[in-house]
Amino acid sequence: MTAWTWALTSAGDGAVVRQGPDVVIDPCGGSTGCSPGIDQTFTALAPGTTTLTWEFRVRGGNCTGGEVQPAPGCGSVTKSIQVTVR
Repeated sequence: MTAWTWALTSAGDGAVVRQGPDVVIDPCGGSTGCSPGIDQTFTALAPGTTTLTWEFRVRGGNCTGGEVQPAPGCGSVTKSIQVTVR
């Protein structure tokens, strides 16, 4: 496994979507330095709009925090996706 991961920091409005199980789509086998491909699944529950947010961070939280400019992999990158259920 690599030291970095995309961590879901906001699963959105639980009345609109519910997070399901992760699905491994690209297993690593025994390779060193490999990160498996994983799809995160969500189920639509009711009409509405919500936002899901992920942060790119070091696995295990090895960042010291408080940096003016965080080191790569220390939460310096986020990705938000707006989801609308109709």
